[in-house]
Amino acid sequence: MPELRKLPAISPSVETGPIQFGDDLPGAYITGHHATMYVRYLKRVLRALNIANHEEFEVTRTALERLAAQLEHSAIKPKQSAEGTAE
Repeated sequence: MPELRKLPAISPSVETGPIQFGDDLPGAYITGHHATMYVRYLKRVLRALNIANHEEFEVTRTALERLAAQLEHSAIKPKQSAEGTAE
C-alpha cells in the first residue's frame, strides 16, 4: 500500500470527482466519507462473488479486493480514545 501523502490544504476543499495535478494525467479523488461508503458496497459485491464462486469472476474479484483495500486505507476511521477503544 502506498504511503499517505499529505498536501497543503486548498480552498475550496476538494470533493469526490475528477482531478488533475499540473500536467499529470487526470484521475479520480474520493473523499474519506465516500471511501467509507464505497468500501461497504464493494464488500457486499465481493461476498456475492464469493458465494457465486465462478472462475470467470476471479480477475474481477481480485481487482475489487485491491480497490476495496485502497479505499479502506483512505476511509474515515473511528477516533481512538486514550485507552485504545473507539469513541
